[in-house]
Amino acid sequence: MHESSSGQIEIVIDGQHVYVACVGHYSPSQLREEWEAATANPSFPARPLVLVDLTDSASVLSRSSGSLRETATYFSTQLRARGAACALVAASLARYGLMRMAQAWATVESDDFEIAVFRRRDAALVWLSSRDGAIHPDTSASA
Repeated sequence: MHESSSGQIEIVIDGQHVYVACVGHYSPSQLREEWEAATANPSFPARPLVLVDLTDSASVLSRSSGSLRETATYFSTQLRARGAACALVAASLARYGLMRMAQAWATVESDDFEIAVFRRRDAALVWLSSRDGAIHPDTSASA
């Protein structure tokens, strides 16, 4: 877990599931560093089911669209290479809208990446639990 004076990033690996919680203010480089440390962990799954909870992220609201696009592109490349599925949780309307843009950016290069945006964590967990590594036609579903 990385903590700064105003934010933290926590990544928990639980079998095939990887839970990422982003709270407060953090930089894109801090998020990438935490991700790279997690993927270097021998227990990191080969085909992860990733839940990123941005409910308490102040950074999402303060980033430029260019920064958000760069971050979305970086993570979609990382996750696509692993055959991952990713659920983004963004409870507020503003965060939800920004993450829907990130979802679009993440699938620009290829639509063979499963990513969905949710306003509720429980709905995101249900969606992730239904992923089996195959591409599903409902990857744009949201709840």
